[in-house]
Amino acid sequence: NQIVIQIAAYFENDLVSAFAIGALLAWSMHSSLAAVLTFATIAASGTISANVAAALVIGATMGGAAVPLMLLSAAPRSARVMALGNLLARGTVTLVCLCALIVFAPDLRRLPFGAGDTAVTVHIALNALMLIVALPFTERLAKLASRLIPESRDAEADVVTALDPAALDQPQQALACAKRELLHMAEKVERMLVPAMSLFHDWDPVQAERIERFEDEVDRMHFEITIYVAQLRKSDLTRDQSRQAVELVAMANSLEEAGDRVALNLVSLAEKLRDLAVQLPDAGRNDLDHFHDQVVANAQLALTVLTTGDAEAARQLVAEKDRIRAQEQSLQVHHLQRLETGDKASVETTNIHQESLRVLKQINAAFSYVAYPIAEQTGQLLESRLTNPRYADAN
Repeated sequence: NQIVIQIAAYFENDLVSAFAIGALLAWSMHSSLAAVLTFATIAASGTISANVAAALVIGATMGGAAVPLMLLSAAPRSARVMALGNLLARGTVTLVCLCALIVFAPDLRRLPFGAGDTAVTVHIALNALMLIVALPFTERLAKLASRLIPESRDAEADVVTALDPAALDQPQQALACAKRELLHMAEKVERMLVPAMSLFHDWDPVQAERIERFEDEVDRMHFEITIYVAQLRKSDLTRDQSRQAVELVAMANSLEEAGDRVALNLVSLAEKLRDLAVQLPDAGRNDLDHFHDQVVANAQLALTVLTTGDAEAARQLVAEKDRIRAQEQSLQVHHLQRLETGDKASVETTNIHQESLRVLKQINAAFSYVAYPIAEQTGQLLESRLTNPRYADAN
């Protein structure tokens, strides 16, 4: 007990050490709340003063913010950026509060409650202060954190291509290389599409930047596939190989358009929603979320078609294009019905809502295009329409 009293007395004159101990204990416990409750219990027993307890709590807030960054050290760059942004915000606020505690040396014993309650109160007040001070600067913090975490740590930034120049003198192998790169390109676009709708709910500059970076990669892949196939066509190709080469370029064009729609249209619409400081009404948001989920499912079906070449999957994807077109029209009607009721949120966001539905339909159509060559080869397309198996004999 005498040792504990001596340590507590030392901290009374060295709040910086108390701050450091608080941060270290919160980090080791993997919980700032657990550390705060521990300090509150010790303070309530009278072992440490209210000022020392406050320094420990301030340190715990700092140490707790370091835990997510450590746990996410192997996570995607976007997750690490958010964790670092949180650490920067909490670190700045806690250091300012520690300086204020040292410089002004307020006697917290004068507060109308005990040292234990003071520790809890400081924790609550510190988090409230974090919300007030840091919230207006979240975008700047995200940009700063993004600069501090190098791109090279993100495996997604590595340029890997399936386009083998040495295969150009072997047309069938070169076509296989181009198809693998096309599949990689489709996966990139699908990874852009999946998180895009979340920006409509909660604008995330880091996620938006990630989508834009993926779009640059998609543009590069589109260009390289086109040039690769153009070089391949200089070879002596069979009629079937020439047809496959043209189809690959056409599918790359379609996927590049889908990527453009996500990065240039959907992200811009989400940013506009943020800039206008308005929110989609619940009904409209649910419609867009459900429609987006359907388009994502079809994008994943397109990946299956590219991977397997399955005729039934291709047929289903083309049928989905027609269904999505009808679904978009139905959702547009639902939106007009909400406008007729004079719903304020629907009126404020009508342009964004309608444009988002249209863009999602276009993205779906772009992904659906990958199924057309297979559907045509298997005789499941008559001009631009699916054949009806029930009346195939009659045709």
